[in-house]
Amino acid sequence: MEYAIIGALIVSGIILLGIGIYVVLEGRRGRNLWFSGFSFAAAMHSFGYAFELTANTVEEAFVCMQIEYLGISFLPTFGILAALELTGNNRRLHGRAAASMFVFSFITLILVHTNNLHNLYYADLSLTKIGIMTIVQVTPGIWYKVFMAYVNLAFGAGTLIVANSIIKAPADLKPQYWIYLVSFLVPGVGNLIYLAGLSPYNLDLVPYGLMIMSVLLAFGLNENQLFQVVSLARSRVFDSMDDIVVIMNKNNRVIDHNNSLNQVLSGQPRDHVGEHLSTVFDSHPQIVGFVMNHTDDHANIALEDDSGQVFRTSIHTVRDRRERVLAKYLTMSNITNEMKVLQTMKDLANLDTLTDTANRRSFHAQAQELLRLCGNGLFISLIMLDIDRFKAVNDTYGHDAGDMVLREIALLLKQRVRAEDTVARYGGEEFVIIIPDAGADVAVGLAERLREKIADAEMVYEGQKIHVTASLGVAAEVCSPDFDIERLVKKADTALYRAKNAGRNKVVLYSPDAQ
Repeated sequence: MEYAIIGALIVSGIILLGIGIYVVLEGRRGRNLWFSGFSFAAAMHSFGYAFELTANTVEEAFVCMQIEYLGISFLPTFGILAALELTGNNRRLHGRAAASMFVFSFITLILVHTNNLHNLYYADLSLTKIGIMTIVQVTPGIWYKVFMAYVNLAFGAGTLIVANSIIKAPADLKPQYWIYLVSFLVPGVGNLIYLAGLSPYNLDLVPYGLMIMSVLLAFGLNENQLFQVVSLARSRVFDSMDDIVVIMNKNNRVIDHNNSLNQVLSGQPRDHVGEHLSTVFDSHPQIVGFVMNHTDDHANIALEDDSGQVFRTSIHTVRDRRERVLAKYLTMSNITNEMKVLQTMKDLANLDTLTDTANRRSFHAQAQELLRLCGNGLFISLIMLDIDRFKAVNDTYGHDAGDMVLREIALLLKQRVRAEDTVARYGGEEFVIIIPDAGADVAVGLAERLREKIADAEMVYEGQKIHVTASLGVAAEVCSPDFDIERLVKKADTALYRAKNAGRNKVVLYSPDAQ
């Protein structure tokens, strides 16, 4: 039996040491390091107590106790800090308060190691043999009582911190916090039993309680995925990725993310592990809606802010062999530049590069789209405009001057039509304007205003003033099932031909009876 008791302490120390190393190596961005320190301190306590039980003299036992206190001195301090960190309350702890707790722990460690000089911690030590085990009987000194009061205070504080978090925690986090609460109760209760003299063989039960506590905490951290197991190499790659990656549990609570997440979030960069997705993306509800409403899908999402960023967004679900949801991960690739290039290419394909108006191909595409949207009884009008004697401009002033005139006319047209109207360069010096939801009278009125503006415009090229006029043909039809945009263009072209024959610088409305 005695061998089993000592062996259990050795196993406990190994487990606690392993947990501490595991947390340090696998934890991300410095998370859970207080818990790691707690595990190392508890391991030192276990190993030291195992040696203490095999001591043959008071001197040997005291050396073992000095080893134990390399951990015991810091256990309550690490315990409070770990409780605050595990429940997300560590930001509330002022740095000076944490420092003062460590100062108290160092004072305790120093007093234990120098006890032979002052007996402030142990007034006296004696040994009792139980089989092969040596039980040290302690006569407490003043600081021993002070430190035990601190231990019990830390135990109570940690318990209250976790209990308070259970009350405030969302439903999906309550099971995790219950695990934390039970784990804090185990060594605390063991210590109270020991101090009350009720432990079997008068054994210190704290090391055994600490082993159970650390195993429970590690289970809670890993099972609930707030502590993500990621190898160091993979973690570095993960954090260096340009793409945003957010890993969530089945309740959409963030369990891991890389540093690129800060691309879309305002404020100072920080760790969002443990937060709900709706809290992380509170400024981008379209992302939250996409994740909530899809399991495995992708979409291009333009952020509804001033950044103009567009992300190729994908959501994937991780399931076990029984098809139960284990986790989800969101990936976001910034395709803003790609979309700008695509838009530029689209513009180049649809715009006349000289006048920055729609080209003939784009004109027909927009006309067909307009026809799909129009209903019976809706008028569509079209103006065809031709610059009078444009060849003379090129011959007199040169082709560069002619290009300048075309650009100025195009700009004048775009500035004086409605947003829903379409201006296109139809030929060399010809422009067309589609005017939806407007009858012949409205179109003729617009054409007259454009004719006057062009005639009054004074264009200057290399110090030479250039004046031109334009002839305009207008046609209008009711949008019906048999409507044909090409027929409307031919009518406007016929009216334009008549305007030219009538002396130019005129507006003519198409009429089938006109000669």
